[in-house]
Amino acid sequence: MAGGAVAVGTAAAKVPAAVSTGASGASGPAPVATGDSPMTEAPHTPPASRAELLPDAVRFAYAQGPVSLGGNMLGAVVLVLIFWPVGPRTEVLVWASMFALLWVLRAVTLRAYHRAGEGAARDAALTWQRRWNAGALASGAMWGLAGWLFYGEGGPFHQTTLLLTVYSYCVGAVAMLASQYRVFFAFISLCFLPTIARVATHDDPKALQMAGVVALIYGMSMLLGRTYRRSFAESAQLRLRTERLAK
Repeated sequence: MAGGAVAVGTAAAKVPAAVSTGASGASGPAPVATGDSPMTEAPHTPPASRAELLPDAVRFAYAQGPVSLGGNMLGAVVLVLIFWPVGPRTEVLVWASMFALLWVLRAVTLRAYHRAGEGAARDAALTWQRRWNAGALASGAMWGLAGWLFYGEGGPFHQTTLLLTVYSYCVGAVAMLASQYRVFFAFISLCFLPTIARVATHDDPKALQMAGVVALIYGMSMLLGRTYRRSFAESAQLRLRTERLAK
């Protein structure tokens, strides 16, 4: 019996301790670090504010500026060329002159932004954003005015070209303005609403159906802008979080 007790005691001594004893003498399993433990949890980083996201939005808008201005000029030239022979020339000339003046002002703003340098532009990001937004909204109003003035002039080719031109610049504004959804909404409204009104009041048996189609495109553009805004915000948040963790 004594030998058995000694053997049992020896075996027990060889088994690693699996319990820990607290100050009160209570026993329990030893703590084990897991992946969910606070010891391995990444530090919490608060979401970026609008002020932090602003420089990225402004830099992106001005980076797309040359393409935007080039596309606007091309669209304006196309409309003038196709409506000059069939439309009221006074209205075409006035619209083209107003558009050209606006284009020059936006080009001057774009050049001034790049000459200011990244540091100065970043410090005055809100001012530069307001300048760009003003030019963009004025351009939207000019495209809406084109829809109001020129729809119904010429034949189906002219009307289809006009609608496609207005729509293409609304889609192009998604990348430029959708990070500011209210500005984007105002832009596409300035483009679409006068056009929809003109199409609906045109002397055509199917005018209301056609206006409904354009209104549907207007609604789809709004949804597209909302989706892009979320994607842009998530991308910017991720970049800022990475920068915070690296500091």
